[in-house]
Amino acid sequence: NVTSYNYLGDWGKQYGLLAVGYAQFGNDEELQANPIAHLYHVYVKVNEAASADGSTLHDEARKYFKRMEEGDEEALALWKKFRDLSISEYKRIYERLNVHFDVYSGESRHQATMKAAYDALVAKELTFTDQGAELVDLRKQKLGKVLVRKSDGSTLYITRDIAAARTRYADHHFESMYYVVGAAQELHFKQLFTILEAMDEPFAKQCTHIKFGMVKGMSTRKGTAVFLADILDEAKHKMIEKM
Repeated sequence: NVTSYNYLGDWGKQYGLLAVGYAQFGNDEELQANPIAHLYHVYVKVNEAASADGSTLHDEARKYFKRMEEGDEEALALWKKFRDLSISEYKRIYERLNVHFDVYSGESRHQATMKAAYDALVAKELTFTDQGAELVDLRKQKLGKVLVRKSDGSTLYITRDIAAARTRYADHHFESMYYVVGAAQELHFKQLFTILEAMDEPFAKQCTHIKFGMVKGMSTRKGTAVFLADILDEAKHKMIEKM
């Protein structure tokens, strides 16, 4: 009895950067016509602009994301628009591959449970403060120091993953949970599973990271990614040519 999740990275400073970029480079008509391609174009453009000397875009992005975490309706409305259009396009592409997921979830779903997850870390005396930020020390396990809350109070990917794991166990009481995620995240998952064990979560040893390799030279920030839809179209055209 397997429940498949498509877990989206739909929360974080990168969405703040995308929103700031959309204000400068976005176009509503292009967004509706091809949401994934247009948001990708905006993300590339804003990253180029943010890398320029004297740019304040990263600071603006952090402030925007803070507004999202504080429940700002205007900020959340734009985020929801981006998310809904993206999921609709993802489903269309997965349908071409005959791939189906039981649940489309994401980091944003765990906004309400992140505080409980963070409070559990504090209750277990696993955190320490450094320049206003909160970290977990895993140096004894040779996994470094793990930032779990920024100095401005905003959360991070690993904080949300802790909350997500706890929620999934509460929802499903699973025997095993498998994360099918790129090999580049190997350290992250070692840190996550170690923290869950230190928190005495009953499912900590039931979590496994299944790694896969990445295509070299592809970067969303640098604009060198290739869209799956384009690859499928090209494969279709090649097949028709050979028939």
